[in-house]
Amino acid sequence: MKKSPFIMAALIVVVVLVAVAGAFLWYSVGQPLYEPGMVRAGKNLRAPLMPPVQPENAYFWKMEEDIQLYNCSVKKSSSSSDIPSAA
Repeated sequence: MKKSPFIMAALIVVVVLVAVAGAFLWYSVGQPLYEPGMVRAGKNLRAPLMPPVQPENAYFWKMEEDIQLYNCSVKKSSSSSDIPSAA
């Protein structure tokens, strides 16, 4: 049985497309995610470099809208009622 030239051409096209896709994947995976100077230039940042204004004697530093860090350097008062609960 003789193979059709249409099937052979389609198979060659598929092989070439897979090879091109593989070469692109190989190239893109090999590229760095970070390059020196990107932060200073402000490229690909999630948020501005300046943090939000912090309230006086805050128990948590607000880094972004959804990120807070516990501030252990704030002088604690004798009353524990102003300390926010973990719940």
